Amino acid sequence: MKIISLWDEKGGCGKSTLAYMLGGAAYARGKRVLLIDDDPQCTCFMLAQDENIDFTVINAWPSEAPSDDEYDLIIVDMAPNTNDMPTGVVILPYQPTRISYAVAAKHIPALIDSESTERLVEVITMVDKRKLNHQNFVKGSDALVIASRSVYERATNEGRTVFDPVVKNWSGVREAKIELNLLLDEVLK
Repeated sequence: MKIISLWDEKGGCGKSTLAYMLGGAAYARGKRVLLIDDDPQCTCFMLAQDENIDFTVINAWPSEAPSDDEYDLIIVDMAPNTNDMPTGVVILPYQPTRISYAVAAKHIPALIDSESTERLVEVITMVDKRKLNHQNFVKGSDALVIASRSVYERATNEGRTVFDPVVKNWSGVREAKIELNLLLDEVLK
């Protein structure tokens, strides 16, 4: 069983949306997914209440550790704070802004050195490739890029992921699936 933790001290970086969409990507590949919504806002848990997904979302750590027989993948949407250190493969999302990156960057050495971190994957979220400052921000980076796409908002407004067959003809779904699958490939290595 693999654990993926999405963590950033700064809120508003797309962490919960990314966790929810990764759950959909993994489920679409036949993985048994448990998404633990450890963020006090409980965004993922709230979205799952629409019952438009086929993977499990809970809003607290289970009292007993999940077994390999139950799940292939645990995705943890962590609270935006420094009280708990992430574990497993850590996804560190941040927006293509100086402020968002500065908050994330100060934690990179500790995350890399942490014994609980299997690997760190940086993800620049909400990238608008029409904006020159976003283009310049992404240009020199090795981080994966998740573009700003209205399909993410549209799908989550219905409690769905972009991997839901209901949304297959929506504008931007194909591109969204490609970038999310690239990220999933990276974390499953």
